[in-house]
Amino acid sequence: MDSIRMRGDGMFDPPADMCSYDILIFPILHISANDRRGSDHWTVLVLEKSEGDYKFYNPLIARSNINDSYIQDANLLKDAVDKTGRYHKLDLPYDEKVVLMNNVPQQKSDSVNCGVVVCYIVRQYFENKIITKAQGVKDIPNMRKEIVETLLE
Repeated sequence: MDSIRMRGDGMFDPPADMCSYDILIFPILHISANDRRGSDHWTVLVLEKSEGDYKFYNPLIARSNINDSYIQDANLLKDAVDKTGRYHKLDLPYDEKVVLMNNVPQQKSDSVNCGVVVCYIVRQYFENKIITKAQGVKDIPNMRKEIVETLLE
């Protein structure tokens, strides 16, 4: 698994085999401007090339009438994927919209469980399983337990 870092020109250096996969998963760490512990937030942007769409999963969806800066970050990343893809002539869908997925398990607004939920979403993609909102706050301890068990295998 490769990580990408944005360059100053709004692009990134793509992994050599990036286009050999149908599903590209981009975990996003949104770093808070303040230094308060636990104020950063994890989300995930998924490009399904065969579907031609970007799906954005946020375990802390902004409540109505609130500007969601997290989806703004996802759009910036999508734009970087488009720009990088065009520059390197990669086989990717272009100019697609980022769709906010509502079927995401939600964390409590005062918790630090976003990383656990993002790991759950990534696992569901790897195992080709449905992502469901039913896995909610009450299931986060089980999600955390499964992550630990997987790491200890």
